[in-house]
Parts: sequence; structure tokens; C-alpha cells
Amino acid sequence: MKNNKTILIMIDAVRPDYITQEYTPFLYDFSQKNTFLKLETLLGYSSGIHPSIYSGYYQDKTEKFVVFNYDPENSIFKWTKWLRLIPTAFLRKFFIAVCKVPYYYFPKKYRRFLPRFFRESIIKVPPSIPLEILPYFNMGSVKKRIRTIYDYFKENDISYTSVATARNEFFEDVQELDKLALTDALVDSFYIYEPDGYGHHYGANSQEIKEIMSKIDTKISELYTEAYHKYEHVDIFMFSDHGMYNVEKFLDIQTPLKVAGLQQPRDYIAFFDTTFARFWPKNDEIEKKIIQILEEIDGVRYLDDTLLKRYHLDFKDKQKFGKIMASVEWWIRQFPDYFSPVKNTIKWLHGTFPEYEWSYGVFMTNAFTVDDECMKVVNIMPSILKVMWLEHTLHADIDGKPVF
Repeated sequence: MKNNKTILIMIDAVRPDYITQEYTPFLYDFSQKNTFLKLETLLGYSSGIHPSIYSGYYQDKTEKFVVFNYDPENSIFKWTKWLRLIPTAFLRKFFIAVCKVPYYYFPKKYRRFLPRFFRESIIKVPPSIPLEILPYFNMGSVKKRIRTIYDYFKENDISYTSVATARNEFFEDVQELDKLALTDALVDSFYIYEPDGYGHHYGANSQEIKEIMSKIDTKISELYTEAYHKYEHVDIFMFSDHGMYNVEKFLDIQTPLKVAGLQQPRDYIAFFDTTFARFWPKNDEIEKKIIQILEEIDGVRYLDDTLLKRYHLDFKDKQKFGKIMASVEWWIRQFPDYFSPVKNTIKWLHGTFPEYEWSYGVFMTNAFTVDDECMKVVNIMPSILKVMWLEHTLHADIDGKPVF
């Protein structure tokens, strides 16, 4: 029998109420006998939350936040300026849609052989963004290197694997759910994407969610049972990144701006995410006008300096992510936005204020016990490293702390 095994499993978009005796008997039994905490997420999306989980820093330090940032100089979409030669907006968008077809009809394992132009530009065009706005934006947050849990492993000669069921920057390999397996490494790290996709499409209370959670429960039970019989000591950490909530109301933020006589790109540039609205006004007068409009819309919260600091979104480079930012409340979806041309395609969402009940994720482990009922996402990595006797290697400026 081998000595020690550490298993890390992030399951995307799992809420505490997903863990039930009927559909997830292993996880339910585990939660009753071990540490089970609500996980307080961040105001934002997985593109910012995942770096915070694996680094222990908040988003204002990782500078990882949203997928699209303001960067006209380096935009991968500069080529779309030529689309103005196509006479109507409908035909321009139709052209983009036709260009995407080869990518989706290619088998996934061969898509990497398609021209880079398809993989890294055409396929990334949001379906509802005005094409005259697109060249102002680039993909990905600021290219800042952050120190993650895997760096700590490397620096301390700890062998590890990282496997996901969907592409993720923190995982080296991609496998289907039923093919996830333990290795001889000291640490096996997994990312299971499916509950997020199923939740958006079918809803958090759907039968499809219950069924995929049942499959996930079976797989985790298999991994844990195998490790339990093979190793003298097994530490397992299971956590999500956020919860998910039902869309009860749609809210149009763009129309009040137009009614006030403001136009893109003459007066401002904006990116309308599903829950965020981010603006780059052309002058101070327009900035004040946009803020006034946002503050008058019921269901929208303008993120002033106090709120930006509270939610760790007070970025040094405000030009990258938005000189003005606002978020809708938790039961609302912004529509129209830049991602979905059809109103009811996304039934459930995440990405708004973390204090609301359905925004919480979960954290479970057999490695330690605590009296608290809740922990923050930035505390995950420091807590894992403390269990592995690596707490002394943590950087002094890290935001997260071990919870035990």
C-alpha cells in the first residue's frame, strides 16, 4: 500500500442544494461525515474566479476578470473593420456565422489543425456584438503571470496531474467524465465542467442537472474508493466556483442610453456582458451622464469606488476592464447583451453579487474540520497547502488564508 494521495476536484457551478441523498448519495454521505461549507464566490465570472481559486489572490491582484477587455491596439478582431464593405448589418453577421460553420463541423480532436484565424478570432466573435465595436476589444484578461497552486507543487517537487472535462487554462489535459482516473502522482487535480453547461441550458432544478450530478457522484465515489484502498492516507478536496440562479426578469440597459441621445462609438464604447455593463466614455461629461442613467435604472447597481473596493474590482488599470462598471441584481439578466441573440436561450445564470443565496458554491474535505459555515474562494488554495505542510511557502501578500 502506498503512502499518501491528495485529490482536488473542482465541479463547476454546484450549489449546496445540489448535494442530495437521492441523486448524490456519496457526496451527501461525505458531507454529513466531513467538513461541508458554503463557498462565497466573487462578483464576476469563471474567467476571474478560477484564477483566484488557484492563486489565493482576488481579481484586482490577478488582473483576471472578464473574457473581453478594452485593447484596440492589440485586438485580434482588427480584421472586422473590413466588414463595413458588406452593405448591411444582417449580411455582416450572416457572413460571420457562415465562417464559423467549419469549426463546429470539425471533430473536436482535429479542430487544432484548423487555421489559427478560425480558432482564435472568427470563432470568438460574440453573436450579438455590433461589429463596428468589436475592434476595440481583445480576448482574455491582462496577460499577467500569476503564481498558482501548481507552481507551489513544482517548487517543492510534488508530482501532480491536472485533467479537465472541458478546456481550462489551469488544466493540462482534457478527458471525458467517465475517463477521469487516478495516476501515480502525489496530487491528482480534476475540473468537471458539466453542471455549468447543463445549468445554463436546462436550469438548476432540472432533471438533466440531477442526472449529471448523479453521474459525477458515481465517478467521484469510484476515484475516492480506489484511492482509499490503494493509499494509506487520502485527502480529498471538492469545491465549486459559484452557484446559479433563475432568470426572473430581463432588463434592457442599452435603450435608456439611446433615448438620452448617447451613441456608440461616437460618445462611448461599451461591452454588455450577461450581467455586467462596462463603459469607456469619450469625456467627463458623457461619463457623468452614463452614471446618472445607470443609477436611475431599477435593478442595476452602479459600482462606485466603495463597491469596487468591497468586491475587489478596484483595478489599477481601469482602462482595460471599464472606466464605468455596473451589474444587474441576482434575479435579472441583461437583454439585449452581446452574447445571445435570442432572449430565452439561457435560463439560469451566475456572475452577479456573491452575497445572494443562490450565488454560493460548496467546499468539502476530509482533511480538516472547522466551526465556520462558510469560506471564501481565495482561502481554498492556502487551506490545501497548509494540509500539505506548505503553508510556510505562501507569499506574504496573498489575500487568502487557511481556514483552520
